[in-house]
Amino acid sequence: MSNPVSVKAFSYEMSGAPALSYVNGSLISLLDACLKDGFGSVTLSSLVVASGVATATVNTGHGFDDYAVILIAGATPSGLNGDKRITVTGANTFTFDATGISNQTATGTITAKISPLGWEKVYSGTNKAVYRPQDTSGTRRYYRFDDTVANVNYRLSSVIGYESMSDVDTGVNPFPASAWYIFKNYLPNDTNIPWVLIGDGSAFYLLVWVYSLYWSHCHFFGDVVSVVPDDPYRAAIISNYGTSPASECRFSTINNSLSSGHALCRNAVGSAGAVAFATFSAAITPTYMGVGGVPYPNRANNGLLVAPVFLNEGGIIRGALPGCYSPLHNTSLPNGVFVVSDEGLVGRMLYVSAMYTTTDNSARAAFDITGPWR
Repeated sequence: MSNPVSVKAFSYEMSGAPALSYVNGSLISLLDACLKDGFGSVTLSSLVVASGVATATVNTGHGFDDYAVILIAGATPSGLNGDKRITVTGANTFTFDATGISNQTATGTITAKISPLGWEKVYSGTNKAVYRPQDTSGTRRYYRFDDTVANVNYRLSSVIGYESMSDVDTGVNPFPASAWYIFKNYLPNDTNIPWVLIGDGSAFYLLVWVYSLYWSHCHFFGDVVSVVPDDPYRAAIISNYGTSPASECRFSTINNSLSSGHALCRNAVGSAGAVAFATFSAAITPTYMGVGGVPYPNRANNGLLVAPVFLNEGGIIRGALPGCYSPLHNTSLPNGVFVVSDEGLVGRMLYVSAMYTTTDNSARAAFDITGPWR
């Protein structure tokens, strides 16, 4: 029953999840909940271990999704505490792996909540915040979000990365060179805007359904998987590079020449200053992720096939996006979770989302929600 827990997925549909809206500060509340605090805390009525499986009961209902990573606290024995990927067995019950713990009923005031990614909030101000990964194996760069930006038709949040910072407004070596944007709504006074956040201790993707429940804008913040071991400049941002829909996030674009909205903190030789990159994939996709290819499911194995998404910095392959794949199918896959059948990823669960493009809405991206990514 053992399952990896480094990759975690969150959505607006989870019990206790924060709401994203046009209101200033709502994005900061979302990031606080997913990156550092968690949400949806409940007190367990019982926690019983039998044959290496722990069964939790919450008499009032737990509200957790199947396969979520939750944080258990307050239990004796202490081995039951910490991050656990669960299997939901009922509205009031869920189980998780308890290998090595003898059969018993745990004691203590035991709580469970959706576990955060483990980032820290290092600086904050009114409706703005700076977050930093705590995973010491990564670059631990700084990501500043200002949730007070507005224009005529949209509510926006600005985002920028820094190699180092001394307060919420002061940083060194920005990437990109000036702030980019996250669209929070399309119509004035939008509330409870659909969102999904998927990440690990070094990076995360934020998907926001700005215009439609059918397709999303996707943003990326954190470390890519570099071809250079311990590359100190592998921190990146993908986001909207302007304040109008014409500058939409180019996350779904698979094109070696289109680099708008993509920035690494430095180039391959470490020269100071942000550098643009483009993405490409081995998938049969002339322009966008998940466009073209073979029918789904693949007839040979009745499965989902995907390809990694690589980074191209002016003819140099810097690495790949962690946990992100381009489907190899020509069928418009629906939003949702699929079990992948591709070599090297067999049995992993991928979350597939329709992605916004300027020409149509057929692009698809797939995100590994099982992990690990690295």
